[in-house]
Amino acid sequence: MMEFPARYNDGKTAQNQNVRISIEPGRLVIGDELGGRITRWQIAQLEIIDGSAARPPLRLSSSAGDGTPLDARLIIEDRTHCVELLDQLPGLAKRRRVHTPGVGQALLYGAVTALILAILYFGYPRLVEVVTRFVPVTWEEQVGQASAEQIAQVFSRGKDGPQFCGAGPGAAALRRLTGRLVAKTQSPYQWRVRVVPTGKVNAFAAPGGHILILSGLIKQAKSPDEVAGVLAHEIGHVVLRHSTQSLIQQMGITSLFTILFGNQGILPGLGELLIAFSFSREAETEADGFALELLANAGIRAGGLKRFFARLAKKSEKLPDFLTMLSTHPASGQRAQQAKKGPEGDPGMSDRDWADLRKICPG
Repeated sequence: MMEFPARYNDGKTAQNQNVRISIEPGRLVIGDELGGRITRWQIAQLEIIDGSAARPPLRLSSSAGDGTPLDARLIIEDRTHCVELLDQLPGLAKRRRVHTPGVGQALLYGAVTALILAILYFGYPRLVEVVTRFVPVTWEEQVGQASAEQIAQVFSRGKDGPQFCGAGPGAAALRRLTGRLVAKTQSPYQWRVRVVPTGKVNAFAAPGGHILILSGLIKQAKSPDEVAGVLAHEIGHVVLRHSTQSLIQQMGITSLFTILFGNQGILPGLGELLIAFSFSREAETEADGFALELLANAGIRAGGLKRFFARLAKKSEKLPDFLTMLSTHPASGQRAQQAKKGPEGDPGMSDRDWADLRKICPG
């Protein structure tokens, strides 16, 4: 029996799953890598979304007569396997999904037309800023979840699925710090701060309350108030919707409408956009100011934020002047001066919590 690998998306989440597919009488069987069965599609209802044997990948779906969501996808990337499948199913090459505009698409087309007119009137950057204000929180949460998992996957060194440091005392300590920072913040988000195991030193703010801290940052931090300062800064980006605005700016407002009208196919790849994106000088300065307010309200000293930026400034002194001037971030020395104006307070964590946080990722 012919069997070969493919990737499967169930049309409900952004996650692609590695699968094995085979053919039995009248059906295409999709199973997991351990031999379990995920679903079966009726061969008579298979459709080609795009691609061919000559131009892989080949993307298939079902016409939903068997209850399969229309957005479900089966992706065969290997050219040889595409040829074998179409040889086994000779009628499939002629069955391609015809994209007819439904009510949602008609609304989308109308929205895009209005968008073009608005761009001509307002200008694109200003329009992105205006549109961001009206993005539903549910959209931000959905996109943020997908983006965070994709960012984690990038730093997971080829492992199957995104890797996060698990539950335990370290995770509980991080939740307490997060809760303390956001306790007096008016926001609609349910905060989810996770640590990704990697030697890299960075942190990422995704839309909808999702924040990722790379474990290398925690290991290199000198004190808990440095981690608190960085976390407060990332919270600022989320509350001020900088992450949402940057994604809309990069993927295009039309893509925003596409997701709002139920097409999830664009979700893969958003994490890579956030990794590659640099916030503007204005956005970074706003997030710094927001972080200082959070630290003051929580009674956490801002010295950690000052020391963190001071170390960045020391490293950036070796850069040529023109590279420093072209940086999209405010000069680290300038940010350190701003942080000096911040509040006095405690370190943000007990000695026990700090020790637990330092051990949140084993190894």
